Amino acid sequence: MAISKEEYVKCNIEIMKAYCDTAKSYVQIASAAIAAPFVFTQVILGRSVAEAGMKVPWSLAVAWLCFLTTVGSGLVYQWLAIRLAACWLDGEETKFSRSIPYAVMVASFFGGACSFVVFAWNLLGKRML
Repeated sequence: MAISKEEYVKCNIEIMKAYCDTAKSYVQIASAAIAAPFVFTQVILGRSVAEAGMKVPWSLAVAWLCFLTTVGSGLVYQWLAIRLAACWLDGEETKFSRSIPYAVMVASFFGGACSFVVFAWNLLGKRML
């Protein structure tokens, strides 16, 4: 049984909404993760050490860069999804691909999480010495 074009567009828009909700969650978590090292450092090393400042290790810089990339690519994904939905509703053909920003978002989030684990591991190792 074939579905009508209206049903096809409606189904695709519902699927897109689900992906946009996921992208929104990644953006929110990555935004919070940018501040997490400050809180983590204060809890582990104490407020006085954190306020005095410390050299930013490579793992923390990579984590920040990855989380910022997650936020940016998530926002690009959401923008493309809206543009694509508008084109579908207008009956226009599009060449927009949402796959690349979505893949970048997921990969950079994973990279940021791994880099943060390396940062935390090294920080805890210094604390134990």
